[in-house]
Amino acid sequence: MSSKKFGQLDILVNNAGISIPTTIDDENYEESWDKTFDVLLKGQVNLIRAALPFIRKP
Repeated sequence: MSSKKFGQLDILVNNAGISIPTTIDDENYEESWDKTFDVLLKGQVNLIRAALPFIRKP
């Protein structure tokens, strides 16, 4: 990890995306929605939480 080399993290580029073509009446709609939500929201939050100790480091 770069924090070991440089001591801290000054910037975080948090970019994730997924596109699952579906329609509201698709039988797999809920599964597609859950996967999309996991990537778009949970993925972003998890990366921020993992980076926080290195961003806050004085």
